[in-house]
Amino acid sequence: MTEINSIENISKLPVFFIIGRPRSGTTLLRTLLDAHPNVMIPLESPIFIVLYNKYHGITKWDNATIDMLCDDLKKVPKFGSWTIDIGNIRKSLKNSNGMLTYAEICKIIYANYQSFFKKGEIKIIGDKNPPYIDYIKKLNKIFPEAKFVYLQRDYRDQIISMRKLRTENPGISIQLFRWKQAYKNFLNFKNKFPARCLEIKYEDLTRQPEKILTEVCSFFNLEYYGEMLEFYKIKDEVYSKYPKDVIDRAFKSLFSPINTEHVSTWKKQLNEKEERIADVMAGRYAKIAGYERRFETRSLFIYLMEIPNILYCFVVPVVYKFLNALPFRWNIKFRKKIAKVMGRNFYRLKLYNDY
Repeated sequence: MTEINSIENISKLPVFFIIGRPRSGTTLLRTLLDAHPNVMIPLESPIFIVLYNKYHGITKWDNATIDMLCDDLKKVPKFGSWTIDIGNIRKSLKNSNGMLTYAEICKIIYANYQSFFKKGEIKIIGDKNPPYIDYIKKLNKIFPEAKFVYLQRDYRDQIISMRKLRTENPGISIQLFRWKQAYKNFLNFKNKFPARCLEIKYEDLTRQPEKILTEVCSFFNLEYYGEMLEFYKIKDEVYSKYPKDVIDRAFKSLFSPINTEHVSTWKKQLNEKEERIADVMAGRYAKIAGYERRFETRSLFIYLMEIPNILYCFVVPVVYKFLNALPFRWNIKFRKKIAKVMGRNFYRLKLYNDY
């Protein structure tokens, strides 16, 4: 465990979440913060939410429950990509007095993550999961003092970027509806807890990385660490651990210095009809987010044409919330089936250690 002396110290560590929409720069920001010596922020995996239904009510952790938790960790989507020693988690928990909250259990798991970056004293634990924007109220319940960083990106560039993935339907109206809904969720939460929320733009992060990172570090009560901008220098270490095809597909862009190559790509890749649909669907939230629209007139015709897609947008979050309300084994079973249908193998990697 990285310079964290005891479970008692871990339980006192503050927590933050990076949220937003996929392909909005959340992975870039996670990597930059991972390069900070006082931050522990593992790769993306929906541990908090997937394990919540089964474990959130437990306060007395006996050896059998601890073993069950550690075995269940291996079943959580994307957890196999973590470089972590589950054996250390077992040992730490079994050496404790067993009186732990769900929040403390999660912190202990995260504190055992083995980053590729050199760490000093860990002062804050972070999590990057864009879909958590749909669970922000639940996260606030688990971690009532947590801070939230919302990564915003030009909705038109986000459309272009989502076309590269198989994780969601890339339809323009679908992406814009979800872009807007995610932003609404964040703004509603921010209105209630302004001091715990920070919104930054992907465009600003790529154009003025030092300025934005200084702002983020200040938000977390951390000193700015210039070496964060040299995050890409761990390339050889990462390639030694992960299969090359996995890196090239998901992380290749993270092994070069920050650049603005993917800013305003929509100007060349969206035609006028696509731009019009995007502007109409974004509506006034485009202006609230700080983006100018060329087509500001509302169009009832576009909304009527996109009704099937809008209905789809309501269904998908409901499906995943339903999954997370199921018993753990059924949750995982259905997630595996969904992942298989979508051509995604969350269980291919097993980089964790255990005994």
